[in-house]
Amino acid sequence: MARGVLRLILSRYMNTSPTELTFTHNEYGKPSLNACRGNRLCFNVSHSAERVLYAVAYGREVGVDIEYIRPFENAEEIVERFFSEQEKVEFRNLPSQLKNNTFFIWWTRKEAYAKAIGLGMSVPFDNFSVSSISDEPFTPIRCEDATRWIIKDVKVDSKYVAAVAAEGSKMNLYFWRWV
Repeated sequence: MARGVLRLILSRYMNTSPTELTFTHNEYGKPSLNACRGNRLCFNVSHSAERVLYAVAYGREVGVDIEYIRPFENAEEIVERFFSEQEKVEFRNLPSQLKNNTFFIWWTRKEAYAKAIGLGMSVPFDNFSVSSISDEPFTPIRCEDATRWIIKDVKVDSKYVAAVAAEGSKMNLYFWRWV
């Protein structure tokens, strides 16, 4: 269903029938419209539990991630194994009641960025750091990315966390609820 809705959304931007759209994927699996090269309409999709989040941008790459917040017993182990040294130290010093939510916040920010740059889960998550404070700068994989990319949190509801990453130093977010 998520892919069908994606076709409907993109067809409205492209002013065409959903069946006319054709897709391609890069070597890491990031999807794009075949026409994206010509008109630069780019998108990304994420889903978790009962929610799907779509991001559409014109003229810049975009990545998005949404996660259902649930008790996650392996959060500390994953942070220690896969996150940056800066994040490990910060996570260790968090009060235990904040660790679960912080893990999901960081994960969505990291995954949104990894998807935006087109490398997805092939990106070592310990090669860059995100902040636990919304809209703060992050330490990207490559130094030149510090001013090239921006990450913002997306408020869904109390059961989910989400983030969007896009090229550029500024981002205006507009939301529509598909029901």
